[in-house]
Amino acid sequence: MTDEDRDPELDYVRTEWDAPPPSAGFHNRMLAAYTREGNAAGWWRRWLGVRVPMPVTAAAVLMAFLLAWFMAPHFRRSEPAGLARYQPIPQPRFIVVSQGENP
Repeated sequence: MTDEDRDPELDYVRTEWDAPPPSAGFHNRMLAAYTREGNAAGWWRRWLGVRVPMPVTAAAVLMAFLLAWFMAPHFRRSEPAGLARYQPIPQPRFIVVSQGENP
């Protein structure tokens, strides 16, 4: 401990001292500065300043992953109704049609 910490006069002043009251225009100056600084920041800076607790963030990420996992089959390209039951012909028969002939 230094000598200043042991001085009884400083101890008395430290316990009895009160801060002076703010000046008359202090509140208005602070409010104007807050409004000026708050409007100067873009909306994206205000949104980046939002803090979200870690469990809420983890739950949101997990829900997004599960939603994407279970919705993936619905976004796959579905085949037309006729192609869903398509069966290839075992031995195809080729017919050459000349101009003007009917098969």
